[in-house]
Amino acid sequence: MKVVLAEEMNIIDKKNIMEIGIPGIVLMENAAKNVFLAIEKTEIVDKKIAIICGTGNNGGDGFAIARLCKDKGYFVKVFIIGDTSKISGDALTNYNILKNIKVDISEEIENLDNYNIIVDAIFGTGFKGQVYGKPLDAIKLINKSNAYKISVDIPSGAYANTGGISNVCVKASETI
Repeated sequence: MKVVLAEEMNIIDKKNIMEIGIPGIVLMENAAKNVFLAIEKTEIVDKKIAIICGTGNNGGDGFAIARLCKDKGYFVKVFIIGDTSKISGDALTNYNILKNIKVDISEEIENLDNYNIIVDAIFGTGFKGQVYGKPLDAIKLINKSNAYKISVDIPSGAYANTGGISNVCVKASETI
């Protein structure tokens, strides 16, 4: 399995969008489908899913995952970490779809003990720096949980270029 650096992922995405002509929303949907398939493959029977989303494209992947989970009939709740007015582009399209289909969305993260699957879609491969504020609190709650944890692209708090971690990082069961 090859892992790419953040810059390489940006080049791959730009090539797919600009040269090949695949719309970003299609790339987001493909990412969501792959994470959804991983959720389906878990041996957890009564799936109760918390999807923790940032306001960027990683969060947009999370929004699309939430729609797929709701369509399947799973209990799903989305927790948005960040200012929702900053959601834009393809992520905003998926966020608006969630509102239209009445997915339970909260801007305040709660105790995650009632969920047996947690999807980490807070930060993507472009993450740099330290984690603080609501993202810090969210990652600590995710790590405290006994749920099965799936990170989208890379565990939030990890650096794609070095494999190192920030002051805190999601301890994922699986990364898709």
